[in-house]
Amino acid sequence: EHVSPRKIRRINYGYNFDQYDKHVPATVAAIKNRFNCRFLVLSIARLTAAKRHTMMFEAIQSMVAAGIDVKMVCLGGGPLKDELPVWIKEQQLDKHIFLEGIQPNVMDYLAAADLLIHLSETEASNSVVKEAGLAKKPVIVCERVGDFSDYIKDGQNGFLVNKEAPVPHVKELLHNYYTQTNELERLGANLYQTVMQEFDINNVAVKYDEILH
Repeated sequence: EHVSPRKIRRINYGYNFDQYDKHVPATVAAIKNRFNCRFLVLSIARLTAAKRHTMMFEAIQSMVAAGIDVKMVCLGGGPLKDELPVWIKEQQLDKHIFLEGIQPNVMDYLAAADLLIHLSETEASNSVVKEAGLAKKPVIVCERVGDFSDYIKDGQNGFLVNKEAPVPHVKELLHNYYTQTNELERLGANLYQTVMQEFDINNVAVKYDEILH
């Protein structure tokens, strides 16, 4: 309190990405084979109201209604683990949306997916989106949530959607990009560069050294 903003310098969390598990090609191939589809969307989040899974499901539902060969895999556990399957079944989406619970091999799922969606309405500094960047996968996240707007550049390394009403924009993005494999790969590669520059411990540590010296 009572400190001039000019004296405040924020430094990002530092991640030692060298310690992260690498994806296993055979496991990635098995995941792709199991969820065989034209477009595979991934969510990694606690099954809670704040993560707004049904909003993501509505976007998937619109693609299914349009005859698009799409599936969504959700990793994570939480208090809605019994409620969400009921919603999925009632909407006749049980052949398109799969709740896989908590899985230890997150990087395999990221490598298998085309895109990560994360519509959480509240965050600090989310690690999953950094992991998506490490896997060179583009993301859809909400603007003005956590630190997403600080490093996600809309249309350059991912997509920012309106926090209050994200579904229409998410639908538009999914419908527009599901056939643009090369563009999604470009966005994912750009996100990798951003995440490494902004969050890799080797780069973050330099900023601490500058303050200490």
